[in-house]
Amino acid sequence: MASTQTVERKTSARTIEKATLVPLQSRPKAPEANVRVQEAGDGLLKALFMQHLALAPGEVQIVSDRLKGKSTDNAEKQKSPISQRTVKLLTAFERTALPAVRPRPDAISIAPKEELVAFANALQATRKNALMGELRKQNQDAGLVGKLVTALNSAIVGGLILQKQGTAAPIGMLNLERLEMTPAGIERGGLVASIPLAPLEETSVTQSEWSVTTKEFTSIVTDYLENVSETGVTDNTELSQSVTSQVQHGNQFNITGTVTGGIPIINGSSTTSFTDQGSESKSATDSRKFASSITRKASSRSTSEHKVTISTVAVTGQANVTTRKLKNNSLTDPMRIDYFSLMRRWNVRLYRYGLRLTYDIVIPEPASAMRAMYAELDELQSRLVPFVFPYSETILDNKYQNPLDPPLFKQLAAKFHVLVPDYPSSGPVLRPSAKFDLPNVNWMFGEVAFDVPDGYEISEILLDAKVGDIPGPQLNFSVMGSAYYWQGAGPLGVANILLVNVDGTKFLEGTVGRVLVPLFFHNGDKGWVGLTVRTRPSASLIAKWKSDVWNILVNAAQLDFYREQQEIQTRIVDLEAKLTGVDTLTLRREESDEIMKAVLRFLLGVNFSFMPQAVVDALAKTGGGVKTGSLFDSNELGISASEISTISQYEDIVRFINQAIEWENVTTFLYSYFWDIPSSWDFIRQLRHPDSTRQAFLRAGSARVVLTIRKGWEESWVRFQETLDPNGFTTTPYLTIAKEIAAYDDRNYPGIPPANPMATAARLEEDVYVTSTTAVNPPDGGLSNVAVQVDTTDMLSVGAKVVVDSVVSDDPTLRDGRQEQATITEVLDSATIKLDMLKYKHGMNGSRYVIRLPGEKGALIAEWAEYTPTSAIDIAVTSNLATIA
Repeated sequence: MASTQTVERKTSARTIEKATLVPLQSRPKAPEANVRVQEAGDGLLKALFMQHLALAPGEVQIVSDRLKGKSTDNAEKQKSPISQRTVKLLTAFERTALPAVRPRPDAISIAPKEELVAFANALQATRKNALMGELRKQNQDAGLVGKLVTALNSAIVGGLILQKQGTAAPIGMLNLERLEMTPAGIERGGLVASIPLAPLEETSVTQSEWSVTTKEFTSIVTDYLENVSETGVTDNTELSQSVTSQVQHGNQFNITGTVTGGIPIINGSSTTSFTDQGSESKSATDSRKFASSITRKASSRSTSEHKVTISTVAVTGQANVTTRKLKNNSLTDPMRIDYFSLMRRWNVRLYRYGLRLTYDIVIPEPASAMRAMYAELDELQSRLVPFVFPYSETILDNKYQNPLDPPLFKQLAAKFHVLVPDYPSSGPVLRPSAKFDLPNVNWMFGEVAFDVPDGYEISEILLDAKVGDIPGPQLNFSVMGSAYYWQGAGPLGVANILLVNVDGTKFLEGTVGRVLVPLFFHNGDKGWVGLTVRTRPSASLIAKWKSDVWNILVNAAQLDFYREQQEIQTRIVDLEAKLTGVDTLTLRREESDEIMKAVLRFLLGVNFSFMPQAVVDALAKTGGGVKTGSLFDSNELGISASEISTISQYEDIVRFINQAIEWENVTTFLYSYFWDIPSSWDFIRQLRHPDSTRQAFLRAGSARVVLTIRKGWEESWVRFQETLDPNGFTTTPYLTIAKEIAAYDDRNYPGIPPANPMATAARLEEDVYVTSTTAVNPPDGGLSNVAVQVDTTDMLSVGAKVVVDSVVSDDPTLRDGRQEQATITEVLDSATIKLDMLKYKHGMNGSRYVIRLPGEKGALIAEWAEYTPTSAIDIAVTSNLATIA
């Protein structure tokens, strides 16, 4: 592609939001001094543990007695591994008719994990004994056995929640990124066509232009980007729209579907530690690779879909067709008109502009409420399938499963009310023979000829022979082609000899039509040879019978099938019209609501109800409005203040969760149907919806939900995670990570600064990087007014906040090269600046470190160029062939 000078049109830049999700490594170890304090943590996991146990009234005391050795099995008495405080706490969580008297979910966070695990193991043993006792009874209560099995399974699952905790960290990071695509001029592309003209030749040239883009790529759901309209049609030469289309297209072929909030492109990176966060980190490398691969695929597809045809044949009836007349006025020289495509160059930059703390949870059946609506429709749709005869050709075997029953094909004929021919019978037995008057000679050849009836073939041949001998030499006789040979003195007399080949197979087996059996005599007299030829139906006869019977049965089954299909289709039309006539924006909102509902249930535990059952029962007594949700449309609810008070138990926590989570950036990874209950697999796999995203949501067996924590709420969230109280006390190492993530975002991604007419620092869009080798070794407490030599002080000004060095860590003892923020207090000369305060070591042993002035756009981590076609054509006359492509 020929290159020309280009100028960026920044006012025409396009942007697409992107993010890179980075799971952090498994839970860091807490300092030894904090071991006992650390037990008061894992609040969310412990609340989930209690939710699975589903403790019945009095059950905690039974388990406690068992642990103390007071059980009825006379076990050896021993000290209980759980404290009395934990026993009282667990007792408070037993099921009760008054949910309001249960303790707050955060109360369980103070229970030591080891004691909870010991309790779960003892609870499993207690429930197992109860189950085995019921199973040993002669008159078992099936309903009670089912409840005991469910209770035992719940105890096992609850124990595993705490025992397996720590294998994967729920905490992670989300790097907020932006793809910026800026038009950077037009360049000549490849040769489209060439029209040769002889001297004085004149011709008409037609130019037609079209796109072979399918609806999948030109009909873009703009709700993902602008929330303006339900459906928009876009030019496939627009790079930003092509990239979005390419991502949507790629997601359709992913086994794991992804539902995002305000970020249309999400890619994952490998698990790492918080220290790996620089521009050369694994996550940055993964993000660059993913982003560049997407834009290049989009650019390539856009180019391949945009077609331009130049020809000298007139074309009518097409849109966008232009006709021109060309003439070569030269009397002696030929000429050539070359047509070139004009390509738009896009400068693509990948910025990182924010870092957020994330919390991972896995929820089962995210679309469980929606599936109920599709149950009847799915039952009908699952029966609307292409006709498939539900039997194989084994039904045509003439075998009896039961001697008293007819063959299966006869049973199917009766089922479909048709008549079918019987299986071909075994063939006739042929008995050809021949007499031989052997002249008194040494050698003699003869044959026995016969015809096998049509539709049959030889199964086996038995030989009968009587041959006299002549005095003197021995008699020799053989059936030529077979392994039978006889030699001896005296006459020959044999009967019922099975003829076989040399390899042991039956002689002439499978032969059809006219058959000649050659014979050999030596030193024989008169003789007679008879054959017993047993036949069987030939393969062609059986194949014809199978084909006839198969067609009869299939045609009959088709008639029944299509009659039933017509009835089903009539019943399904109304349901389809009701369920598919929903706009895209509503579909996405419904899915977000279901995710939020599942998240709240996970975070708030067993005691939480969106509407407590006691209140539902009280409201139901008022009559009417229960199914339509119109009970609160009157002055009198008919319920007391005590009944409605249970609704307000979780107001503070619900308010905190909704404020702390950036719901617009919540990312949901949908896992396939086989992560659901196996008995529901068939139903889930057959769920269908015209919207591909909704279909993936409906078919998800479970979902990994990555909750993005809002900036400024990181520390409160970790405290809530560990204690179920946003202000709870915890020394978990995750608290340090949360603080470092917040600090890193503040240092590196300041965004657009506030308006300040007195500021002298320039407002920079891009980062400014300088390096220094000045050794800084501050004492404890830091060093103020530090003079640092840099490459250049261009673009640096007094008052600017810069980021010094690049090492990030959640280890508070690390001081060498640790990243920190400082303010430029003075620019001493063209190569020296003064910083207000430095707390950590930098440039020790002469090492070079970076000082960065963050720009408004964020940190630039990648830059490349892409090309898309335009509707313009460039023309050249007799171009130099060596310079075009």
